[in-house]
Amino acid sequence: MQLLKYGAAYLFAVRNLEALKNANYKPQLDGSVVNATTTELLEASEVNLCVLAPRYFYKGFDFGWLETELNVGLQSILADSRNKGKLITIAFRFEYLKNSPFSVSEGNGFNFDFSRHHLTDWKAADPPAIK
Repeated sequence: MQLLKYGAAYLFAVRNLEALKNANYKPQLDGSVVNATTTELLEASEVNLCVLAPRYFYKGFDFGWLETELNVGLQSILADSRNKGKLITIAFRFEYLKNSPFSVSEGNGFNFDFSRHHLTDWKAADPPAIK
C-alpha cells in the first residue's frame, strides 16, 4: 500500500511540476535542502514500482491478478493525464531475490547475490529456489 502512495505522490508532483518550479520549491530531506534540482527525478520517462522480497515470502499467494489490475489502472491514469511531462510509462511488479541471497565463502568473506527476478509463476505451489 505504501508503494502505491509513493506512486500517487509522484504522479501528483509530475502533474504539478510547473507549479513547483514557479513556487521555487527546493527538495528537502529531514528538513534540510538537498543538492538536487526540482525536476531531476520528476522528468523520468519510465517509473517502476516494485515489491521486492525473498521468493519464499510469496509462497501460497497468487497476486498475479493484482499486478495486472494495478498496471491497467496506472496506464489508464497516465493515458488520461494531460500534463504528464516526459513520463511514458509507470508500471507495478512483484520481484523476488534468492531465498538465501548471501553465503559464507572460503576464508573470511561472503558471497552476495541480490539479482532481482520478476515473479511470473504464481501457480507454483512451492517455487524452486534459484541457484
